[in-house]
Amino acid sequence: MPWRPRSPASCGCFLFNPTLGVVAHALRNAGIEWNHLLNETDALMLIVFAAVWKQVSYNFLFFLADCNPSRNR
Repeated sequence: MPWRPRSPASCGCFLFNPTLGVVAHALRNAGIEWNHLLNETDALMLIVFAAVWKQVSYNFLFFLADCNPSRNR
């Protein structure tokens, strides 16, 4: 389906939008001015966060496989 690859991107745009986004709103309430469109440090932090988030699920599968108690050792 052609709409599926764009769905995560639109969710990310909604979450991290500097004026309407949920994450930006929470950070603003915490006293942190965050705008990845104007500040290169904020943009780099967003890229690092996205890369870490992508790898967490992959590494968690290996962690979960190692914690399986039914496996004979």
